[in-house]
Amino acid sequence: MLYAGPLLSLALLWTVVVVTPGPNFFTTAQLAASCSRRHGMIAALGVATGTVLWGLAGGLGIKSLFSAAPAL
Repeated sequence: MLYAGPLLSLALLWTVVVVTPGPNFFTTAQLAASCSRRHGMIAALGVATGTVLWGLAGGLGIKSLFSAAPAL
């Protein structure tokens, strides 16, 4: 119960950040609106691919860190 307040505020902050559109959204929407749906889909695929690669790199880096220093 001691951690309920900070966790709730963190969850609220995270929710606001997730629903706020960023530069990837605006670039994809601009390409889809000004060029074609195909351009928007390719941009969205590129954004998704980059996100997955960054996630994998981060996950593998954390795994390497924990393997090298199990006390962490």
